[in-house]
Amino acid sequence: MSNSRSRGPPLPSLVQGSSLQAQLQREGAQIWRNNNRPLIEHIINHTTPGYVTKVVWLQEKSIIEHEYLLMCVKTNDGRLSWMRIERMGELPIGSASSNALTDQAQLVVTLAPSRENLICDDRVLVEADLDVNAARLSNIAKLILIVHNEEPQYHLQWHNCWWLARVVMQVLSETYMHGNKKQRKKVVSRCDSSHNKHVWAMSAGGPFAGIGQMATIIHFRNRKKRIMANFTQSLYS
Repeated sequence: MSNSRSRGPPLPSLVQGSSLQAQLQREGAQIWRNNNRPLIEHIINHTTPGYVTKVVWLQEKSIIEHEYLLMCVKTNDGRLSWMRIERMGELPIGSASSNALTDQAQLVVTLAPSRENLICDDRVLVEADLDVNAARLSNIAKLILIVHNEEPQYHLQWHNCWWLARVVMQVLSETYMHGNKKQRKKVVSRCDSSHNKHVWAMSAGGPFAGIGQMATIIHFRNRKKRIMANFTQSLYS
């Protein structure tokens, strides 16, 4: 949740050789050690083919409890690749300067051929198997960018890594998890637990804690409703 990576495990970098990387490079995308918003925009603008088949929500075993998403992508050749998505307050050390943006919040994207390349013994909060051939990669990229643009400034307590991971999972569970109701229930339960933890962290203690909690709940609820509406509209535009 902190801007600094020094208190948590090192951020994984690009592992060469994934089918997704090859596909993106054929389209003319520049792939860096770590990437950010321009790669997401490339996927949207080029309608990069492929489907997201699984999403894993993880939490680092560190003081800051940084959270991120792993997405399994099936490319046109039927091969699977992995993409790590996370929200940070700054670009990782070693990212190309030409990749930097003025947004305070950075949307960091890292590619690899396998899931194991992108984790460091982190805790799996929940896994979501998405409906078969339903979640197009370009549409998931739209969702990620919509969440990012909802609040482009990074807030350590409000719009942090927890928030991005939770909201993306909330929308995915409502849109692409109709085939596995039992697993969808687990995802919704985890989202609710994360929401409650976030609300408590924002407004615990003091004589006006109840008022603060209600204001925080309304704030997050309104943001999520707007994101869901914008995403639904983007699917038909």
